[in-house]
Amino acid sequence: MSAARDRQILQVLDALGAPNHSDLATRTERFLNTLGVWEVAHRLRSLLIERPREAQAFLKYLAEADPAAADRIQILLTATTGEDKELVKREFGGD
Repeated sequence: MSAARDRQILQVLDALGAPNHSDLATRTERFLNTLGVWEVAHRLRSLLIERPREAQAFLKYLAEADPAAADRIQILLTATTGEDKELVKREFGGD
């Protein structure tokens, strides 16, 4: 992984409010475990508008680091219709 990509991902984690840890993988894992994919997706939604390139780099990293979490976050980010939102509530919980 390149240093520039690492910096982008760290910036996204900072913007999302992830706690500091010694390495990127640990920080990402603990952030997901603490908040869950529902809250991470909620926080990431606005960041995708404000800083799309960095947010996309984070999603790409997450797809490599934790494919299951990345898939669930993608589903949450793309659920737009009422039916989709009901499915999301049943599958993942949340509001």
